[in-house]
Amino acid sequence: MTGKEREEAKKRGTDDLFDPLIECIIHRRSIRSFQPTPVADEVVMKILEAGRWAPSGGNSQPWEFIVVKRRDTLEKIGRIFVEDREQRIREKVNFPGSAKSYIAKVPAMIVVVADPRWKQAYPGTDFTPALRRMYARNRELIFVQSVAAAVENMFLAASSLGLGMAWLTGFAEDRMGRKLRRLLKIPEPVRLMAGLPIGYPKVPGQTRSRRPLEHLVHHETYDPDRLKTEEFFLDFCENERNRIAYSAGVVKNGGRGSRF
Repeated sequence: MTGKEREEAKKRGTDDLFDPLIECIIHRRSIRSFQPTPVADEVVMKILEAGRWAPSGGNSQPWEFIVVKRRDTLEKIGRIFVEDREQRIREKVNFPGSAKSYIAKVPAMIVVVADPRWKQAYPGTDFTPALRRMYARNRELIFVQSVAAAVENMFLAASSLGLGMAWLTGFAEDRMGRKLRRLLKIPEPVRLMAGLPIGYPKVPGQTRSRRPLEHLVHHETYDPDRLKTEEFFLDFCENERNRIAYSAGVVKNGGRGSRF
């Protein structure tokens, strides 16, 4: 931000908001090792309040939250994830994953669910079968993106409060979803979207790599010369993904030198 831009921001009263916000965003980490310290109900409610204020398609606010603190329930959730990971290893699923045994010991978990009937609030038509299919796909995207916005809000709120979270997308998988649905007594047609283990980090989160901003930004139109090859993605999945996703590969400079 230039000096002139900073002065203009001060006049608008927004300058004091950006710096702490970007610091919170940069220092947010996915945490999978937690202290046994309980998370107070009022702290959890602050995080949920942040989720409540996320943007959504048609202001539909399709999300709902189940707060789980009972140890026996958390242990059962953890067992479902551990057993499924073992099965995925047998099935040779191409994803590094991480051991989910820690779930059994987390202080709390926020389970995010959403009712797909909210999709009726998004653009749609029966004018032709082709248009109906097109808008059905778009409605699904809007639905998922809306819920994702609420999850991101909660991640940032947790980080600002000194807490850590992980984003367990496995809650939305059919196989685990059936077991989790029975355990949490989730009725049809409500969908499981994500599980967010939450607690105070046992150790500070590692610095994760980020692609340089100049690698991500196009001006006016997409630059076709920067379109990545299939070989690039194969190399990323085979060699780089494990290091930057779950391993202890720490990037000292915050990822500014990463070729990805």
